[in-house]
Amino acid sequence: VPAGDGELTGTELMDIRAELGMPRLTFIDLFAGAGGLSLGLEHAGFECVGAVEQNDQAAETYLINLGSSIPGELLALGSANGDIRKVNFEQWSKRLRELCVAEVDLIAGGPPCQAFSRVGRGKLNDLDERGFVNDRRNLLWKHFLRAVSALSPKAFLIENVPGMLRHAGHNVAEDICVAAEKIGYVVKCAVLNAAAFGVPQTRERLFILGLRKNLGVQPTLPMGKCELDLSPGYMG
Repeated sequence: VPAGDGELTGTELMDIRAELGMPRLTFIDLFAGAGGLSLGLEHAGFECVGAVEQNDQAAETYLINLGSSIPGELLALGSANGDIRKVNFEQWSKRLRELCVAEVDLIAGGPPCQAFSRVGRGKLNDLDERGFVNDRRNLLWKHFLRAVSALSPKAFLIENVPGMLRHAGHNVAEDICVAAEKIGYVVKCAVLNAAAFGVPQTRERLFILGLRKNLGVQPTLPMGKCELDLSPGYMG
């Protein structure tokens, strides 16, 4: 609920929910990296109840800064445990119920973007005979939706580069939207520019937002309130 012209901070939102006897909003971070998305969601009033990250250095950073309050069996971190293809999300669902987390509010994450990024495609073509088109990471979004299917959160949010819309002539984002609709979600996607939200850089990112159909709510994405004069030649 906006207060005047301003918006509630995450702390204010948590305080209001506590006064009303409502539980904190919960989320799981997939492809968590060093924890930037988790940190932002926590500042917005969410509580992390699980995370998956395969890179050892990123996983170590995540554990030190954000992992202390998360049950160990819901932390799949590092090369030994963080391969999302091997995580048993049905078992996670059972464990969350044992911990009195009746349902997860949000599953969020950014599947690897290297093969979708226009900048990285040439390098991938040089490094691997499969090239960017057949990079094994291109299909990891399916395991994100596998987690969504097993845990049935109220909402999910995927962040990636706009190149996902144009991957060797194919729209991967559309594949994700169609697959999510088949497992019970209403989905919207949009490319947002960080500058529109007051961030001092013109960084564009694709966001795919899904809400469980039985909630009866249509997903919407923000427009941003800031304007920027782009230099000639800016592409995007």
